[in-house]
Amino acid sequence: IHAGRLMRSGLDPLSACQACLAQPLTDDPTVQAAILDVVRAHFQNPDPQKEKS
Repeated sequence: IHAGRLMRSGLDPLSACQACLAQPLTDDPTVQAAILDVVRAHFQNPDPQKEKS
């Protein structure tokens, strides 16, 4: 919920999820990086043409 609120207020999804998910869940940099990889995969746009339609 907090990450969504941050994104709605203009923060990019990666930064919002880093602040609200990755950092609070673990202090292990490897695990944080893995969480952020999932976030990147979720928010990447595989077909930019779909946004233009």
